[in-house]
Amino acid sequence: MVHLEVPRVVTVSKAFHRGMIAASGIALGGIFLVLAFAQYDPEQFANALANFNRRDLVIAVSCYWAALGLRVVRWHLLLKQFQSIPVSAVAEALLVGYAANNVIPARLGELVRADYAKARMRISRSTLLGSIVVERVLDLTMILGFFAYGLIAAMAIIERTQLTLFKLIFANAIIVLAVVWFVIRFIKRRGSNQSSSHWNRVFRDLSVGFGALNPRSVGLAMMLSAGIWAGELAALFFIFIALGVSLSLAQLTLLSGVASLSTLIPTAPGYLGSYQLVFAYTLQAFAASETLGLAASVLVQTGLFGSVTVVGIVLYFVRMFRDLKSGHHPTKISSREHANG
Repeated sequence: MVHLEVPRVVTVSKAFHRGMIAASGIALGGIFLVLAFAQYDPEQFANALANFNRRDLVIAVSCYWAALGLRVVRWHLLLKQFQSIPVSAVAEALLVGYAANNVIPARLGELVRADYAKARMRISRSTLLGSIVVERVLDLTMILGFFAYGLIAAMAIIERTQLTLFKLIFANAIIVLAVVWFVIRFIKRRGSNQSSSHWNRVFRDLSVGFGALNPRSVGLAMMLSAGIWAGELAALFFIFIALGVSLSLAQLTLLSGVASLSTLIPTAPGYLGSYQLVFAYTLQAFAASETLGLAASVLVQTGLFGSVTVVGIVLYFVRMFRDLKSGHHPTKISSREHANG
């Protein structure tokens, strides 16, 4: 009896904790949304969303999906370091996870991706989370490179107060990256402990996931990461072209860096609020229209994030229907599995 009750308590505790994080994320997103729309031109905003160039938006979505394709290849590269997995299974889990990230607040979709992938691939959740952390470290490294270039190249056109804020954001991102590397090294050391305790097992599994980035994979993983962010930068370029706004490479890289770093803050679904505030403020720093920045953020969320959300949700329900029809339930995870990670 006691053994059956413990997983249930752990599950309820986790659900409550995640619920609190989600609620705080929604609240923070709401605050950012109010701040973003504090000063804008409603008529210009409506006209921009009614008259944008559809062809350019299609090109932007195509660039974004090309970057998603490279994300699938990169995650497959990392996962195959410790287990052979079909690319189709990796693509399915990644798209479902990205859809969940856009629907569930506070970036809790990363946990959904790990749970879904565990059920489909039969790999430890902790190992999968370790590989996802590696992805995020690669992304953060590329983001900081783009951000640094944009900050240096656009320095002459940004006011001193705004430049100071961007420098502060960049410095904090460097600190975050350093802390993440420190945590990874700490977990790897703990993972070498052969104790059979729950946390040591989790650390060992995480260490396996971290080990996906090794001398055999790091070069190709970095090249794929560069391709991913080049694709996303191209998507952002065509979003603004669709609105009749032409940003320089320096401006695009700076905006992309700030927008991407803003996703580290747990906020509302689809980064609602945080993206609006970042786009409006950064466009203001470029002496451009804040209102068009707001319109661009909406096109990013609906056209780019919206497309992957729809595909991910469809994939999830198609898989669920097939599993129910066949009598298998691989997407369901028992309370005991959930407790063990």
